[in-house]
Amino acid sequence: MVMINVLPHCMDALKIFQMLYESIAPKGMIIFHEVSFNMNIVKNNQIYDAGHPLLVDSVLLNEFIDKFKKVYCKKTKPGPEYIDECVFFAGTKEC
Repeated sequence: MVMINVLPHCMDALKIFQMLYESIAPKGMIIFHEVSFNMNIVKNNQIYDAGHPLLVDSVLLNEFIDKFKKVYCKKTKPGPEYIDECVFFAGTKEC
């Protein structure tokens, strides 16, 4: 399963994560990239974009990727002025 830059276009991250997890067969692999937004921006809803209604924080992203056996994981910031983080992840479903 490949999921790159999908969550910001959705309305319910938990439902998306549940459907993804259930769709991946045991020993199946996920390749995943998303931006984890600063928790204060997410909680205070300071930014709203109709085309990108969902902002996901690092806690939620980490809870999802922790369900998989890590093959590759890299977290980077686009630049020093950014507080958001890009998450690149590949992992396998063990059960």
